[in-house]
Amino acid sequence: MIIACPKCKKKFDIEDSLIPEKGRLLQCSSCDNKWFFKKTIEVKKKIERISTKTKTNKIPKETEDIIIEAEENNTKVENLKKNNLPILNLLLITIISFAALIIFLDTFKIQINNFVPGFEFLLENFYETLKDFYLFTIDLIK
Repeated sequence: MIIACPKCKKKFDIEDSLIPEKGRLLQCSSCDNKWFFKKTIEVKKKIERISTKTKTNKIPKETEDIIIEAEENNTKVENLKKNNLPILNLLLITIISFAALIIFLDTFKIQINNFVPGFEFLLENFYETLKDFYLFTIDLIK
């Protein structure tokens, strides 16, 4: 809290805990003036809020219809976004997981081939199948 000396107007920064509620005798370090200081309780003014629910002007019927239609369309769009989001997330996670599995299998194909004979041959056939799917989708797009 900032307290000013009533005589020389010098300001001091004093902690609130040093001054009790009943007050305290203070002395200015500049002019040696002594005075009794008591905390004052500040009363905050109540802020008046204007209610948006009260109508001052009547809205035309056509405008109300447009507002209602826009709100309904907005809720429809939000519902579509909410419904499609999990499907797209699931598809993205599946694709990333599938790519990670392929990278893992390709990294350890020699070690896996020791336990599963012919694994390298299966992996090469799998790569060729993926290339065929890729070329097929490119032809569909064109």
